[in-house]
Amino acid sequence: SQDPMRLYQASFARTSDNYYVAAFIAKEYQKQNNFAAAVPYYETIVRVQPGYAEAHFNLGALYAKLSRSEEALAEFQKAQDLEPENQMFRDTLARFKDFLANPTHRQR
Repeated sequence: SQDPMRLYQASFARTSDNYYVAAFIAKEYQKQNNFAAAVPYYETIVRVQPGYAEAHFNLGALYAKLSRSEEALAEFQKAQDLEPENQMFRDTLARFKDFLANPTHRQR
């Protein structure tokens, strides 16, 4: 039997605007802690579905893990703008802004 991940990647190669396939691949990479590999799939999702707040949030989290702070902040802000009632998005954005305001954060 074939590896499901390979099948999804082959499908994505044929239909790169399929954000369901992109989400599956991104989540699989996240499970493997391969954050850099997951990024382009979330970037595709937010390009194809710009109103998908959770995808913006997840992309922000990946950028944060990869020390891409400005991009992370922008994605967390976009998620919060899309779903202002989402407490997790608001809390994460506030905590991330606090983190960025702390001058010692870049020395970790």
